[in-house]
Amino acid sequence: MDFFEQQHRARRRTWLMLLLFVLAVAAIVAAFDLVCAIVYIWLFDVQILYSSSLLQQVPRSVYAWSTLGTLLVIGWGTASRLYRLSGGGVAIADLIGARHVKRDTGEPAERRLLNVVEEMALASGITVPLVFVMDDQHAINAFAAGYSPNEATVIVTRGALEQLNRDELQGVVAHEFSHILNGDMRLNIHLVGVIAGIVMIGSIGAFLMTGIRDGDDLRRAGTDIRVFLLGLLLWLIGSIGVLAGRLIKAVISREREFLADASAVQFTRNPDGIGGALFKIGRRGSTIAQRHAEELSHMCIGAPVNDYFEFAWFHDHPPLDDRIERLLGPGAKRLLGERMARAETAALAARGSPVVSEFVSPLYAPRAAAPAASLVESIGNPSSAHLDHARGILDAIPAEIRAAVGSEKGAEAALFALLLGEGELRKAQLALIGERSGAEVPAQSARFADALKAPGARARLPVLELVIPTLK
Repeated sequence: MDFFEQQHRARRRTWLMLLLFVLAVAAIVAAFDLVCAIVYIWLFDVQILYSSSLLQQVPRSVYAWSTLGTLLVIGWGTASRLYRLSGGGVAIADLIGARHVKRDTGEPAERRLLNVVEEMALASGITVPLVFVMDDQHAINAFAAGYSPNEATVIVTRGALEQLNRDELQGVVAHEFSHILNGDMRLNIHLVGVIAGIVMIGSIGAFLMTGIRDGDDLRRAGTDIRVFLLGLLLWLIGSIGVLAGRLIKAVISREREFLADASAVQFTRNPDGIGGALFKIGRRGSTIAQRHAEELSHMCIGAPVNDYFEFAWFHDHPPLDDRIERLLGPGAKRLLGERMARAETAALAARGSPVVSEFVSPLYAPRAAAPAASLVESIGNPSSAHLDHARGILDAIPAEIRAAVGSEKGAEAALFALLLGEGELRKAQLALIGERSGAEVPAQSARFADALKAPGARARLPVLELVIPTLK
């Protein structure tokens, strides 16, 4: 995977998205202008002898105001959504109600997720992304969001934490890191804004048809037949935007999912990881019961909403069977199913026995926990050898420091430890730190500085990378 080539392709896809957006807007404007012309003819009893006279006998001001109004509604829908998402990945996490996973979490499943994300980030040479969990979503899904690799977030469902083993979780995280490194995240956020604009007219129509539950005046308006018919008309016109939005997402996203799957294998050198995760997604579901799932569907590793369009053109995810076969070859789905059935039978038989190994499901027990796999072979292009190296560096960092960087005080102490000198200089530095942060931080900083002498200089940058997400 060529990092710079993928960034260049991402910019080309941005122009493609803008072109499709303009075409969709033009179609919506034309449809609304036609409806306004028909309404004008009906209201003023204009005689139309042939279709070409429609443009001549309807005043141009009707078309002008209709076009301007449509463009303002679409522009407002796009601008308001992009403004709300201006905070990047954190804003999207807030939009869907995801919970930030603190670095000092004591839950084993969350700790495992953080370890996998840290390993991949250090291997890729980017700041460790913030990690969020959708606690109320028990299907298997995940996505990355943000405007740049160093401001990314990784968001996973509770189902992904509970149902995937470490290899599979690593494959999913590697898939999301492909989107981070290839420049897909910024495009995906812009796509959310684009879709919000072109479906706005349909949303207004749906609102007028159903009314609002709060307020007597609006409730009565919702039952008024004229308001209902106006809403129906707008909803029908807005359906053009819904179809166009689905098509735009499909054109932009489908091939990106294939590339991200392949990149996950390249990063981890473990096709069973991402392949097993996709198989479980197909078997156990990836649906997200959240009202923003549709507009964020193109970001997710699995389709978060049911594909209610029969035509594959409108699906923003390739079929899971095709994705699995590209990774593992023909017949892989059947083999995975047989292995999972044997694993589940063995798990039932062994229920109550002590758990051996770190969250490794029996499906992959013969291999046990494969190394986290993947570091940068070149810029933005992790390889499995490099990731093994990254994991080794993380393991070399004293456990006390890794645990402490999850809290603000501990992160400060670790950061100061990287800057401490020796002898009298250290004493002066610790005195200054004490004046600023209290008595506890200087002592902790000195202890961390001594502990970091063993791993040496190679641990300094990884410690800094671990500190940044807590302090920023």
